[in-house]
Amino acid sequence: MLHAGLSAVWQLLPQLAKKGRGGVGVVFEPCSKTELEPDVYQLKEVVVVSSRRKERYSRKNNPAVELVSDLIAKKDSLRPAGEYTVQNYEKLIMALDRFDFDFERNQLLEKFFFLRKYVDTAQFGRTPVLTVSLREVLTEEHHKGASVQRRELTRRMQGIDQVLEKEGLGSNLDAMFQRIDIFDNTIDIMLNRFVSPLSSTLAISYYHYYITDTVMVDGDPCVELMFVPVNKESFGFTGHLYITIQSHALKKYSITVPPQINMNFVSNLSIEESFAQQPSGRWISDEVNTYAKFYIFKNMRQLYAHHTVHTYEGGPSPDSLAGRVFDKQHWIGLRPVALTGKESVIDSLVTELRRVPEFNAAVKAVEIVASGYIATAPDRAKSLFDLGPIYNFISLNPQEGLRLRVGGMTTANLSNHWFMNGYMAFGTKDLRMKYSATAIYSFLPQEYHPYESLRHALYFRTMYDLENPGQSTDLLDRDNILMSRWPTLEPTAMQYVRRTNLRYEHEWENRLSLDAWVEYSDNEPAGSLNYQRIVADGTLRKVEQFSQWQAGMQLRYAPGEPLYNNRMGSESPFNLSKDAPVFRLRHTVGLIDARFPYQRTDIIGEKRFWLSSFGHIDTRIHTGVVWNRVPLPGLFTPQSNFSLYLSPNSFTLMRPMEFVADQWLALHATYYLKGWILNRIPLVKKLRLREVVSFSGIYGSLSPKNNPRFGHAGLYALPDGCEPFGTTPYCEVSFGLENNLRCIRIDYVRRLTYTNGLPASNLSGIRIGFRLSI
Repeated sequence: MLHAGLSAVWQLLPQLAKKGRGGVGVVFEPCSKTELEPDVYQLKEVVVVSSRRKERYSRKNNPAVELVSDLIAKKDSLRPAGEYTVQNYEKLIMALDRFDFDFERNQLLEKFFFLRKYVDTAQFGRTPVLTVSLREVLTEEHHKGASVQRRELTRRMQGIDQVLEKEGLGSNLDAMFQRIDIFDNTIDIMLNRFVSPLSSTLAISYYHYYITDTVMVDGDPCVELMFVPVNKESFGFTGHLYITIQSHALKKYSITVPPQINMNFVSNLSIEESFAQQPSGRWISDEVNTYAKFYIFKNMRQLYAHHTVHTYEGGPSPDSLAGRVFDKQHWIGLRPVALTGKESVIDSLVTELRRVPEFNAAVKAVEIVASGYIATAPDRAKSLFDLGPIYNFISLNPQEGLRLRVGGMTTANLSNHWFMNGYMAFGTKDLRMKYSATAIYSFLPQEYHPYESLRHALYFRTMYDLENPGQSTDLLDRDNILMSRWPTLEPTAMQYVRRTNLRYEHEWENRLSLDAWVEYSDNEPAGSLNYQRIVADGTLRKVEQFSQWQAGMQLRYAPGEPLYNNRMGSESPFNLSKDAPVFRLRHTVGLIDARFPYQRTDIIGEKRFWLSSFGHIDTRIHTGVVWNRVPLPGLFTPQSNFSLYLSPNSFTLMRPMEFVADQWLALHATYYLKGWILNRIPLVKKLRLREVVSFSGIYGSLSPKNNPRFGHAGLYALPDGCEPFGTTPYCEVSFGLENNLRCIRIDYVRRLTYTNGLPASNLSGIRIGFRLSI
């Protein structure tokens, strides 16, 4: 052993002497003495010390660069060719890391003394952990050329994962631990995109490569190639590639995220993958292990996660697995690798934890925050009625003053097909009682609430409430506390609406959904809104109220969108995975004042564009046309948001009903730089802030048939402050810093056009948003 160690050092000395650099420090560690053997000393470590400046890295004539360039050039040929099908077994465990409490001396933990028997050892870091969640998934992958079709066959969840799944948070875990392909140009992991060390476009310029050793990997001699990003603050990896000497194929790799990059909640991330030859002779991924550690606050204990994927051919028949739920015993035969002893007793752990009131209180708090509803039974699993949404209990607006609201919905514990949802609200200023009541029939049995995917339901709703024409409510209700109009309460355009609505919704597994509705409403202007009808002699007559019939249908298609079971749907702020494109086609027919029929068509597209590791741009395009002559309530008014809260896809500095059009095109684009600039500035990077740049613009026109200035009888005169668009589009930009406290975004917003005659307070302002990201 001593001879082998000294030989390795001896081979290094001529190279160092030739370059005239530093020296070598060798530290010896005595080994245990055994009978009939001489004293042996084993090398503990070799320290190479440089006395000169680090030699400048060069890509030219660099054997490491040549080797990886050759691997990149032939990577398409290294991927399995032809058409074939494999099965994947995925296992994700979540555990409390460094679970080494002294239960005997800590009085606060006396009730949790039983946890000692469940403590395990993490494979990554070898620290004591308490496994609290386990999810297992069997999937099928059908490969045909470069395309891959995946379908989930069956899954099983244990521990707190069941709680997360009920509120849709489990979808975030699936998105965070996606399957990766090292041969792709970018690697999607933890809801971020990293430049792959084998990227065809960026790898050579993004990373530095070094040949460090030759090793044997599963019987194959390989070159060990180390790589590091040129800029350690960039979204890249450090790690090793093991490339076979004979064929220059990738045998194995291990990659790690540098600690300097700007990621939230993730303190460690490591991925290892090996490749093996299958019985068919095809080389495919054999096993992938992803290790991660999460934290909320730096000084608190962390959450440990281990995601494993085993790929194999010739598993159980997919048709015998698809859509079925298997018990604990049946899963023993489905797993290619058995669970460890501590992983197999998670059900017993949760049973014992449920007996501790403090644990139940913590679980209930998580459920309330995630769902926005409060269960009316001590055990949520037995609640017949949930109060909520809690974020709408109190709000503020100019017409109602302080608005108080209480409501809720029934659960599947009362009926898994029939549901009731509603609220009562009261304004301290207008002294009017408002209400909403919705009866829901789900054609599919639901586990807890009626908005679980995939939806197939019929809704009947009757309501009386206050609305803002043109107010954005895409994400939050108008009376959500974050949408309150404070601290100023200037009068604004509003109207009281009494509406009856019948709606049908159907979602399919391919993420195509149909939404159809018919409704009748009576509308009463309020606040600063004042409708006046043009009569035959050209005079104006005040409109106290008007009626409106409406029927419509919308097709929505979001290919690749993950299912999300939160009651707010896929638009929930807790839904972290929003990469799927969304397309909407909506057509509405209506009748206003029983004599103005109209038709309106809307086309909406949403897409996230990733710029590799340089962040992403979220875009939304909305275009549409009103085809007939119709009074003002049937025309288009852009979505505006005058609250302090940043609402997506709305115009922050546009007044409600400031513009009106019957054909329009709107664009919203937000560039999230993810700290690409700030993370390179000394001292500033310690704040871990991220840059955001947004642009919103819209251009529209009002045809003569719908312009009341031409004196058409029956049309409504435009209220004060409401005008058609001019020759230029309306534009506004914002510059913001997000990641304040890791979830707060603060923007400076500036209005660029239609600024004449407006006070300075309407030209710019500060807005605050909420965005949870990793």
